Amino acid sequence: MALCRGWAACRIDVVAPVSFLRRRYWQSPIVTVTMLKTPAVFRALLQLGVQCIASKFDAMSRMIAAVHAAHSQGHYLSPKVRPLVLAEPRLS
Repeated sequence: MALCRGWAACRIDVVAPVSFLRRRYWQSPIVTVTMLKTPAVFRALLQLGVQCIASKFDAMSRMIAAVHAAHSQGHYLSPKVRPLVLAEPRLS
């Protein structure tokens, strides 16, 4: 994926390939590991059915936890992602 500029561009860069994967492999759980810190992108991923999101800024053990959660059909938001997803959306 190309380096995106602004949250709208990031959303398109991230959502399009994940949307394709969701359509093509609809039964497979998806774990997303990202360096983004944009709540709107995380929410869009969750709406697409991504079950697990981890940040590259988290410890490696968090990636393992995300994969285990996906394998057992669970949900996982890493410690760096969870507060961003649960934060109230900002109005521009």
